[in-house]
Amino acid sequence: MKISFVLLVIIFTSLNISPQEKYFGTGLYLVTDSDSCLGKNENYSLEYLSEKFCLGQNPVISIADFDSIIVATAKFDKENIFSLNIKLSESATKKFEEITSKNIGKKLALVINNEVIIAPIIRVKINSGLISVEDDELIINELEKELNKEMKKL
Repeated sequence: MKISFVLLVIIFTSLNISPQEKYFGTGLYLVTDSDSCLGKNENYSLEYLSEKFCLGQNPVISIADFDSIIVATAKFDKENIFSLNIKLSESATKKFEEITSKNIGKKLALVINNEVIIAPIIRVKINSGLISVEDDELIINELEKELNKEMKKL
């Protein structure tokens, strides 16, 4: 009995499990200042474009709150612009409005499968319940595929 307990302790110690190794599920996460990540278990971090983001432990809006996902194309100066548009459920729209009104000047990260996709600064209260990501066609189609796959798991 003592040997198995010691072995278990050694295994967990050698794994070196830390908050930075947390898996972030798909959703929207509030970004906090990096100082609050240091030494605290309730905050975790991910990197995006060489910037480290300190995120809350759970999404403020999860993929279960996504109502629909639509890819749209617009033409501007003879160039196609591709966007991925996420419509939130009615209850999530109200929650999103409250979150954006209380966090103006802070960042909100869209995370898909443990990867920060965008992390814009909230400039105004958003009451539409729409989230839009613009990028090239290949990336937008891949994001749509990943989100649809995640939504089917629900």
